[in-house]
Amino acid sequence: WDKLSIPADLDGTWYGVIFRSKRRPFVHNIGLYEADRLAHEEAVSSGGLMMYWYGTPDALGSNLATCVWTSREAAKVASALPLHKKAASKSSKAYETFELARYRLVARDG
Repeated sequence: WDKLSIPADLDGTWYGVIFRSKRRPFVHNIGLYEADRLAHEEAVSSGGLMMYWYGTPDALGSNLATCVWTSREAAKVASALPLHKKAASKSSKAYETFELARYRLVARDG
């Protein structure tokens, strides 16, 4: 967060999705990263995706990924696209646990 710079005059509301996960040990070759990359490209093309950040799993496999969208509707449209569904279908093989959290992000001028 210390690298995040927000202009003081920014004013708006956005939709955020946080994906917390813990990778299964020794699961490396199921094509998850490629599926995620393709789903990201698909989301960018669909419009509405403002930011995507994916961390590096720690020694225990825990990780955090974040998407910020122009709206909840834009996120819902992208999550229904075929490449997102394909990436999501790999979740049960790749992760011991995962959870989604959704947030309304609000910035007010000043």
